[in-house]
This record gives sequence, C-alpha cells and structure tokens, in this order.
Amino acid sequence: MGNSFDIGSVLKSFRKHHGYYQKEVAQKLKISREYYSRLEKGKSFPSTRLLLKICDYTEIKIFFILNDKSDSSLKMCKLCSLISDNDKAVIKRIIKGIIAS
Repeated sequence: MGNSFDIGSVLKSFRKHHGYYQKEVAQKLKISREYYSRLEKGKSFPSTRLLLKICDYTEIKIFFILNDKSDSSLKMCKLCSLISDNDKAVIKRIIKGIIAS
C-alpha cells in the first residue's frame, strides 16, 4: 500500500496482547468483524476518523503508529498496561492539546 507503517500489525499485537477476539475489537470500534479482519491483514486501510478511534481505543498514540517500523507496537501495548488510568487521562489531555494547537 506504500505506507511507512503497518496498522494491521499494530491492531493484531494489541488484540492478542489483551486476549481479545476480532469481533470484540470490531464492536468497540463500531465496524464489522470482516472489515476489522481486512484491516489486520493489511487489505484495507482505515479512514482518518477510524485511525483516531483506533488510537483512542488502544491508547497507542498516533505518532507512534505513524512511525512504527518494527514489532515495537507490542512493546507499546505492554507499556500502556503499566500506566495508571489517572496518568493515561493526563497524557490524553496533553496529546489532545498538542494536536489542537
């Protein structure tokens, strides 16, 4: 697809790390399981709106996804699981402020 990152591997790493089924993640993202499967396999690419929704749901920052060049997405998933919910909320507010400016 000519993209410098692989959203499919990010999604798959996140899903497997958390022990979710494709159907569960698809429901959270409000898309069909079939479309989600195509995303994981790299056969489809999400819209900007869906990409932002994926980032919000997985708590993986868009900058990280856009610069992913390895299997480091799983490392990021593990790192996110170590951050408290309160700290995650603070980080989200900071990132949203940066994006808005």
